[in-house]
Amino acid sequence: MANNNHPTKWRAIDKRTGEWVEGWYVEHHWVEQAGNAVYAEAHPCIFNDELGERSKGGYWHYIDPTTLQPVKQKQQQLSLF
Repeated sequence: MANNNHPTKWRAIDKRTGEWVEGWYVEHHWVEQAGNAVYAEAHPCIFNDELGERSKGGYWHYIDPTTLQPVKQKQQQLSLF
């Protein structure tokens, strides 16, 4: 039986490095206040906190959203024994 309960991973090109990155798509929200006005801005990102990712520049990768693609996941088989 396949386990389909995992969130979908995505890949996209990192704006800073120009390289493909893989992880989970999120919109990183920045909120700034200038006087009485509050400005909010959403930045499309790939987030990945798996081992070894920090050495690649951190967990957050600001991406070009036009390059966003789902990553095909290998189906995991559950064993009863």
